[in-house]
Amino acid sequence: MVDVHDPAYNREAVAKELLLLEAHLTNPGAYCPECVEKHLLTGEAYAEEAVRLGDESLARYAQQFRQMRKELLGHGNHAGGATVDVPELAESDPKPLRVEHGENVWVEVFHESEECHPGSFRTLVPNPEHRLTICCPRGQYGEERCLVGTMAQRLEHLHPEGTTCPSCGAA
Repeated sequence: MVDVHDPAYNREAVAKELLLLEAHLTNPGAYCPECVEKHLLTGEAYAEEAVRLGDESLARYAQQFRQMRKELLGHGNHAGGATVDVPELAESDPKPLRVEHGENVWVEVFHESEECHPGSFRTLVPNPEHRLTICCPRGQYGEERCLVGTMAQRLEHLHPEGTTCPSCGAA
């Protein structure tokens, strides 16, 4: 039985969040700003709770999680929201196979949907002007996770093509 009133539970939870965070930060194909923010916030919450339960040794970890959010995501507050330059997310991916045009939106398609494992699609919102869909390559998904890094499947620009965009540099 887990005793959630024992700060040892929180120490273990902080360690687990750090391991998950490390996986996102050390594998370029697994980088996901929303996941990074989630692990940083969760680790901070467990550390803060441990302090309230009497383990002052984790107070510095709560502060370090906030500092990492500032350094990695550009904010340290809880209401922030990650802002990531779009080219950084797709820099390891090939040039788009094609560009689809719509009214006030254009989409760069990097990989056909059939190249992806069904059910592995995730949509990231790195900033208000873009949506990035990532997926796991077909045949590389097992045990409820991608066995290799994810890849960008498509990038949706939620602004008309030809307009200046401060996030992606499109003009």
